[in-house]
Amino acid sequence: MAVDARIAALVFLSALSSALSAPLFAGDAASGPSGSAESLEQDFLDTSSVGYQYEIGEDGNPVYTQTLSWDGDPYALEYEVVVLDAAGTELLRSRQEGTSLALSLPPGEYSYNIVTVNLLGQSEVETGFQQLSILRAEMPEVQDLSPGFIFMDSFNAFVTVKGQRIQEGARVMLRKKDAKPGRGIVGIEQERVGESEVVVRFPEEAYVPGTFDISVVNPGGLYINRPQAIRILYQRPVDILLSAGYAPVYLAGDSWFTEVWSDQTYFLGADTAFSLYFMKKAWGFLGFGFDSSAHRLTGGLDMAEVASDYLVSNMTLLYKYRVNKTVHLQARAGGGVSVSSHAFDYSGSPGPVEEFSSPCVSGGLAAQVFLPKRIHLEIGADWVQVFQGENAAGFLRPVLRAGYRLF
Repeated sequence: MAVDARIAALVFLSALSSALSAPLFAGDAASGPSGSAESLEQDFLDTSSVGYQYEIGEDGNPVYTQTLSWDGDPYALEYEVVVLDAAGTELLRSRQEGTSLALSLPPGEYSYNIVTVNLLGQSEVETGFQQLSILRAEMPEVQDLSPGFIFMDSFNAFVTVKGQRIQEGARVMLRKKDAKPGRGIVGIEQERVGESEVVVRFPEEAYVPGTFDISVVNPGGLYINRPQAIRILYQRPVDILLSAGYAPVYLAGDSWFTEVWSDQTYFLGADTAFSLYFMKKAWGFLGFGFDSSAHRLTGGLDMAEVASDYLVSNMTLLYKYRVNKTVHLQARAGGGVSVSSHAFDYSGSPGPVEEFSSPCVSGGLAAQVFLPKRIHLEIGADWVQVFQGENAAGFLRPVLRAGYRLF
């Protein structure tokens, strides 16, 4: 006989052995479930096999009992139930026809064995002693919850719940306003700080537009509900990104520039960028940006050496195509100004320092990879054309940036 025994109470929880306990989700808890949001919902408490009872004791306080229940065997005359404490001392031995037994156990570690007795009065099948933990349940308290908004066009959001008495094993449940009473989708715990803070991630299928409650259910069954705690929207109205990184430069022209700065490839460079996307459609995002890069070039002719610093700043129009929530492709084009400073040296004798401001145009492509907690990485390349007098310098500028989404 396959016996599925469970035990619980309003103030005490019986956590059965892992062989008998139900998984967190119908799918693999590590990788997350698949299916619709409705299929992910589960009850706060499985009342099909758990009973809740209490009575007022002589001291005026409630005395709670737990109900141990199991699947019946049609060929069993009766059942014998034995309960031991952690030291192996027998606390209870009961022989009965029914498939449930009321207990009143204080918090602690126990084990139990259920034996079927056949029509001949002989012991037949038994479960073997199963571990049983009775934990004192506490009412959780939620003091803060973030974020208040989750956008479906973003990387899967984490939800942080702060409060008190959020016990190990507590379930943080996402509940739509019109969901059936007592049902919700359980988040997968990512981080925990004692009993005061827990960070969870909900499966992607749970994110559908609407207003949701958040419920925190402690292992003992006591729970608190935070109504209308989170709104899930299709997308943010705007995206604001800030990034910075490394930007070497390859000097591609014209001949006067490549003759003076003959190394052509210069590895000392840095870049920053600001992006704002204000139009977000299925075919892509449109916006504008500002980027600025600094480069050090060294070169010279004959007996003269020159050390040059370039600061190139551009305003750009931006187009971005979302391959998926994680990978985006970006194209940009614009123009701005190049400010350069040139320090000359003639055989060890310092010469004059000349400064120039010149117009420039630029264009580029990049791939962005979005990570959790608003972080993204970007790799790409720009072409910058600097017009300096009668000459025009062409800069091929690879960029490797790390960024943060401000909004």
